[in-house]
Amino acid sequence: CSFAEAVDKLNGGQFSARSAAVIKKSVPEVPAPSGWPDGWVPITLETYDKVRTWRRERGAGMTPSIQTLRRFDVRENGGMIGFPYLFGNRLFNLKVLNQDFTDIDGKKYFQDNKNTPAKQDVLYGLDQCFPDTDTDFDPGGMQMFHSVFIVEGEWDTMLMSECGYAALGVLNAGQSVISRDILKLLYQADQIYFIADNDAPNPQTGKRKGHECRDNLMKFMAKEGLR
Repeated sequence: CSFAEAVDKLNGGQFSARSAAVIKKSVPEVPAPSGWPDGWVPITLETYDKVRTWRRERGAGMTPSIQTLRRFDVRENGGMIGFPYLFGNRLFNLKVLNQDFTDIDGKKYFQDNKNTPAKQDVLYGLDQCFPDTDTDFDPGGMQMFHSVFIVEGEWDTMLMSECGYAALGVLNAGQSVISRDILKLLYQADQIYFIADNDAPNPQTGKRKGHECRDNLMKFMAKEGLR
């Protein structure tokens, strides 16, 4: 099913295109966190229109509103669009998309390992779910969310957030670890759901990449004490 249909099922059939439009208009902007390399500015409406057209042409479905992209501090710089992986007001990774939407070294997205630590154990959207949390935070057993949804990538994270869900995104389908500091926060949820993309199965394993990522992360969490 489509992403919108999946969200509709999660929401008990109450989701609609009209309600999505209302949600998009009501999303507030927040001050941008620090830690960005020089030259990056908030995404402009012109660039957003290019992104929306590109996603529509490739059949990607819904696109988050520009207010949501700015709330997640998505920025642009010299023909590149940057998606920050922030935690405790620190930039741990930066995934970059070429504004021409063409491959660079065989990839449309790449990680900036020159200006950021390029950590592989982070999740996208942490600064939105836990805006005032630092990396030494101890939740002390309090329940922050009934359910947390872990999805594939930045776009689905932002769309889920628009619909009112606590959503986090994996860095890529090959991610198999999550930092202990992030796990301390995930421990507080009653339930954690993994939502994978509907990609073609891996010919070697017969599994979709998203399902392999889910299985690897579930094994890791169980090993670290989250069951």
